Amino acid sequence: MSYNYNNRIIESECGSYQEKFLEYAQNWEDEEQIERKKVKIIVKEPEDGISSFEDKINSYIYCNKKNIKVYDIKYQKNSVMIIYEDKECKN
Repeated sequence: MSYNYNNRIIESECGSYQEKFLEYAQNWEDEEQIERKKVKIIVKEPEDGISSFEDKINSYIYCNKKNIKVYDIKYQKNSVMIIYEDKECKN
């Protein structure tokens, strides 16, 4: 699995997303440019079939379509990571 973050390619074996993104979570204010992207991880439950897992992912995106802008979706066998940014509220 690889992920492009601030023009750097991060290579990682299949496994947890957590290690790489914990590093970003701790250092996200260190640079001039403030990162506004967030991560949502949806985990497949043992009772979920393939179609119900897809429904869970699609439901999250559909329910939040007015509030978020999706940049990327990374998936593994039992989890999906959605990289998104909150849309700004215009009052």
